Amino acid sequence: MVPSGRDKSTTTDDGVNRLLVDFTTVGKTVKSLVPPLLYDYIEEAFLGSSGIQVVTFEDPKVLAEVRKIIESQPDLANLLRDLKGSQPPPNDPLGGPKPPTLRLLRSLPGMTRRFLDDSGPMSDEDIWQRPIVHTADAWNITKGVSDVIVAVIDTGCDIGHPDLKDQLWTNPGEIPGNGVDDDGNGYIDDVHGFDFAGSCESDWRSSKNSNCGPRSDPNDTHSHGTHCSGIIAAVRNIGIAPRVKVMCLKVATPNGAFYTSHILKAYDYAYNMGAHIASCSFGPAEPNLQPTPQEVEEMWNETKFYKTALDPMVKKGMLVVAAAGNENTPLESLDAVNSTYNPCFMARYFSNNMLCVMATNPSDARWFEIAANKPIGSNYGTKYADIGAPGRQIYSTVPKLVGNGYASYAYKTGSSMATPMTAGVGALVLSILGAGTGNYFQGEAARKIIVESADKLDGLPVRTSSRINAQRAVQQARAALSGLGIMKPLTTFSPAAQSAFMAGFNETYYAGNITLEDQDYSLLRVFDSSARTGVSRFEGFKYGAGFSLVLRSALNLSRNGVYAVKISTTASPYNLRIVIGQNKIMDFNKTVLLSAEADNGWYEMEVRYIDPSAPVDITIAEPGAGASPDDFKHQTDFFFTASPLAPRPLYYAPNIALSSVFQVLTRPNASRIARPSILDGPAPLLQLDQPFNFSSVLPDLAFLGDADSGGPTGLRDALYATAPSPAAVPRSVVGMVHTRLRPPEMPMRFRLTCQLCSLYVNSLQVLDVFDPLTADSDGPQPVTRDSGCMTWASSSSSSGGAAPATHDLIIRFGLPDTGSADAVMALTWVPCDADAGAVGTTITTHVANPLFWRPDSGVAGYVPGLQCDVWPDNVAREQRVYPYDTQPWLKFRMPAALGQSAKVLAAGTAGLTQPWNNNFTGTGCSAKTELLASGCTTPASFILRDIYQSLPSTSSVVTGKLTQNIYMRCWTYVDRGFRTGAMQARSSSGNTIYAFMGSQAIFRAEATQSLRGPYNMASVSANVTSLAGHYQVLAMEWRNLGLSALVGILDGANSSFNLNLDVRRTRLPIPVVRAREPVKVLLASGSTAAVTTTPSPSPSPSPSPSPAASNTTSNTTTSNTTSSPSPSPAASNTTSNTTTSNTTSTPSPAAGVNNSTSPGAASNSTNSTAASNTTSPSPSAALPSPEPTATKPSAAEPSAQPSASQPGAAKPSSQPSAAKPGAAKPGAAKPGAQPAATQPGAAQPSAQPSAHSSWSLSQVGPAGLIRAAFYAPSPDSLQESLPGLSAMMVNNLTGINISRIVSAAAGLSGKLTGPADVAAGPHYVRTEGFLLSPTPAATDDDGSPILTGDQPMQSLTLRVRDGDGQGVAVIMGDVTLRNGIEFPAKTVTETLTELVLPPGYVPVAVTLKAGATATAALDVAIVDVNSGDAVDVDESMWFAVKDTGSS
Repeated sequence: MVPSGRDKSTTTDDGVNRLLVDFTTVGKTVKSLVPPLLYDYIEEAFLGSSGIQVVTFEDPKVLAEVRKIIESQPDLANLLRDLKGSQPPPNDPLGGPKPPTLRLLRSLPGMTRRFLDDSGPMSDEDIWQRPIVHTADAWNITKGVSDVIVAVIDTGCDIGHPDLKDQLWTNPGEIPGNGVDDDGNGYIDDVHGFDFAGSCESDWRSSKNSNCGPRSDPNDTHSHGTHCSGIIAAVRNIGIAPRVKVMCLKVATPNGAFYTSHILKAYDYAYNMGAHIASCSFGPAEPNLQPTPQEVEEMWNETKFYKTALDPMVKKGMLVVAAAGNENTPLESLDAVNSTYNPCFMARYFSNNMLCVMATNPSDARWFEIAANKPIGSNYGTKYADIGAPGRQIYSTVPKLVGNGYASYAYKTGSSMATPMTAGVGALVLSILGAGTGNYFQGEAARKIIVESADKLDGLPVRTSSRINAQRAVQQARAALSGLGIMKPLTTFSPAAQSAFMAGFNETYYAGNITLEDQDYSLLRVFDSSARTGVSRFEGFKYGAGFSLVLRSALNLSRNGVYAVKISTTASPYNLRIVIGQNKIMDFNKTVLLSAEADNGWYEMEVRYIDPSAPVDITIAEPGAGASPDDFKHQTDFFFTASPLAPRPLYYAPNIALSSVFQVLTRPNASRIARPSILDGPAPLLQLDQPFNFSSVLPDLAFLGDADSGGPTGLRDALYATAPSPAAVPRSVVGMVHTRLRPPEMPMRFRLTCQLCSLYVNSLQVLDVFDPLTADSDGPQPVTRDSGCMTWASSSSSSGGAAPATHDLIIRFGLPDTGSADAVMALTWVPCDADAGAVGTTITTHVANPLFWRPDSGVAGYVPGLQCDVWPDNVAREQRVYPYDTQPWLKFRMPAALGQSAKVLAAGTAGLTQPWNNNFTGTGCSAKTELLASGCTTPASFILRDIYQSLPSTSSVVTGKLTQNIYMRCWTYVDRGFRTGAMQARSSSGNTIYAFMGSQAIFRAEATQSLRGPYNMASVSANVTSLAGHYQVLAMEWRNLGLSALVGILDGANSSFNLNLDVRRTRLPIPVVRAREPVKVLLASGSTAAVTTTPSPSPSPSPSPSPAASNTTSNTTTSNTTSSPSPSPAASNTTSNTTTSNTTSTPSPAAGVNNSTSPGAASNSTNSTAASNTTSPSPSAALPSPEPTATKPSAAEPSAQPSASQPGAAKPSSQPSAAKPGAAKPGAAKPGAQPAATQPGAAQPSAQPSAHSSWSLSQVGPAGLIRAAFYAPSPDSLQESLPGLSAMMVNNLTGINISRIVSAAAGLSGKLTGPADVAAGPHYVRTEGFLLSPTPAATDDDGSPILTGDQPMQSLTLRVRDGDGQGVAVIMGDVTLRNGIEFPAKTVTETLTELVLPPGYVPVAVTLKAGATATAALDVAIVDVNSGDAVDVDESMWFAVKDTGSS
């Protein structure tokens, strides 16, 4: 059915005078009520199957008088003046056959354009739906039988069409053309069907026009019905069931109008004449979203008539298939206005025998597109649409009409085409089900098979989330004859696509009776949820009477064959339904045979249980086992819960695993805490991006109330260490714990102790901890529960995709009394094969948190400031896919970038736009020298033009250009929260701005009203923050921002409260790679779990005391080597854990854990914070390689395209770092001297990256080799032609060709000579490699390097000088060390930047822009902060990126 564009009005002012009448008194007629005088003015048709009467009047006045009489009858059940519904459009909305002179059929993707002829339909490959629904495979079993009759209720059929004439049903009791009703059914000469509408718009047959009224000829004058009939049964390539018969029931008037009265007459005829299936490709004129009260009454009266007419058809066993319509409308939206959409909506009333069908496209998604600048598509909805079927440009039969270009075949689009395709599959199924008995009235069984055999498609917006599969349907029908069910695999379920698995089940509870029908559970309000472990015996339910339970699991069957399933229960079959492999099982306490057709298949298992009470026990006998009771077992390795959802995207944080801590967010709770209080959901339920009063950092979750964990109030004291007073500590709270977890090297089970809490991995609930006896009391007792065995996706197991390297670990919890000794929380894990008494050990060995950081831990270097990355954003809205993960166009670091502004240096503050920058130079900020102790402070508010002063000063210059609007993301780490917890963003009104702090999105301002959430433009940051000596990430992003807009972060709700950038309190992490001890799971015996695959790229988190933290308390952890002592269960891996307000020293993180995106995204974004922490390669996988480009140099050279290998990112290795022989062993080194023992290539076991997934020690190549890419002058490139960009340093060089890669024995000091052609004009030069940190490594007494714990840190100064007529930018990791504000550099030509580095190798990218010269002059040196002595970064300190093509 397709949109007609007709008037939606349902009032009958079109001259059609008909009433539909239904009395409760059987046999009562309208004529029996009216005076005989009126007999000649009315015509009455009695529909025997339903008792409905259709009364036609010659005159509306007579209709009005008779209506009064009818309405006075006490036994009147229903009355309706006839309604006009849909009309097929004259042409397909996507184009169809043209007039005779233009009979070229519109081509489709993958099709060959050709001229139509009348010789027959196109070949198999041109009919795209055949392989999707597996038509040919179904035909290997059956093509249907002629005894099955499908009534096509439509515009009629082309009786003489060569592909249809032999497929038409023939009335065996009628003699053609004799003008006699031979079979006495009330219809004369109804040989192949009937025309219930006739040749006139009004079917009143008068003396003036005796041709009006119903007639025997159902020939099609519109094409729609012929097209639908061909889809069902055309004899050659088109019909899906080419051996069944089509009953042609024409209900369309000459103008194509479908009236309710004609449709109901056709239903009655189909019922009486033996049709087994009714195909109904029609509906209302359009969805009525603004009905009048009269229209609402009419629609619901029509609904009653449909129910009355369809009821006997369903009871007889017919299958009815209806179209969802094509107005691109969610059908559920009609409920809000009390509107209907019939007959599609009837599928809810007759859910066992009827289907409403949505159209799908060749991509197996809902059909939707833009045609003639108008959105068109199938109606949809998980309440009313049942199933999907192909409906876009379906090729089928049409009559030779002028509108068809006299062609016999054409394309049509819509749910009108999907409906007969589904009816055709039903005909194939009935052909098998009735073959033995001749009973083809098995509509309920056929519908069940169609649904259960359909292909599940994630996100398909229909009740079953499925699209028809003809092959599976006929296979299942054949199996049903022998009592065998065929399990349908989860077609969209890929184990490799799941981020995490747990052995067990998920339980979801709903209040009330939600029925046992298929439905979209996302539309229902969840009352509570649980994770269930153990075997498939379900008892001890969390809730009982008054609730509905949906229990789910993914069933994994390792081999094919027939499985015997026994479901033992005393539950009523009216309250319980079990679905296994899409087979709905309602017969309990007997054996059910289910066939699995493939090895290692995955199938759905779902239990729907109303008022759960009686136990349900599912046992399974495997293929080949016997049928004795001993053969039926609880299969412990069959059932899993899984989540395909990626971890929470932390794109706003750098791609570094910085710590092994947990963030805990809490807020007071006024009401009694119960089990539903800790559900995932909008407030008052719990989600991260909600307001919380307190934010705390904890080094571990090991609070059991004993002395080792701080005593009875240890948890409270740790959470509220910085509460302003004891009175400020809340008594009753709910909250959330968040961190990131790297998968362990062996299968593990979580162990969680608490009063009331739930543990999630990503979106997967894996533990629900509560004491069933006290959970809903004022004082729930703490209990300990183990999860099912956890397994994790890895890139080695993924097929083509990358698995996440870290996962969100979230605990939702409630503490009824924080001061109670029962307020405990401890999280550990045990191996899956450990016995019940195994002692749990800490998970902090595998915590890899990029959001919190103790800079003195030595896991990364640092420099002060705020890093900002900028992308052009003046593109169409549909092209803005945020967050951007390509290489930023501009990179700069505040406040240094502002200090290099010519306005500041040349004119003091006179030229700055905002007065608050006046204190820039007065607080110790320097344009040339950045000192950590300088006290330099300036507000985090600026205008981009104040930094890049070559940008146009008037907006009109960039209007319409790519840089008219920008996307900007700025981030840093700070050692505090906001003063009062409140924050705001400048220019938030009318702009889209996000702010993040720690794990939360603390501020969102959406320019698009439809995207605004409950906290739009409101701060949700914590009022009180306790960081325990850590810094937390603070990030802002501005989307589609005007180039001249003022941006800024406010430390409060008042616009005068600027957040100041203080170089003493802001830190930006710089990744450093070095040798690390591999991380292993700590076992309770004191030994570690050996890594059986490629070792983890994470260092040991076990710290030694930090040299820089002499005033902090001790938090020493045991080493995770084989000599480590066994950790205590209470305090996992800590020997002391005394927490002060903000100085607690925490373990060094599991650094080096991959937190980036997929390989392509990671290689595009290692110079920004884009798209990190989402779907990235696992630690055991090969490191991501840059995306190939046409001009990419050899593997050892810098990428030709910056988007594939960005500045600051050494080229990722193609081999796992730990598996690379001869990896480097960095040690102590002085500038200019590289000890032989630390040379890359020296034998060294377990070489590991230290703190960044995109850089590893295996990437460090030979010393003293520089490879520089000389880019060709490109005056027409965007980087040079966009206004203002030619006079600055652009970071993204995509689209500029590389002239030559120059290799030389050199460091970052000296001159490089490129090819002569680059001297033709300004051009870029880029080199990437590693800088050896001058900081000596920590060593043992014997001088060997210490590979675990905190590392020493050393301050040094990086000096960068610009050559004449040049500009230089230096990036370390993601951080801009030296800004490229102008070209050529004139305002500042020398900068001194103080930074702090641990030992190791620092990934560096240097971008140089030169004028008309082939020479690039590099002048980078390290300056001693005490003596001022400078040492050039020469070949002894510079290491190239290793050639990944070498062994």
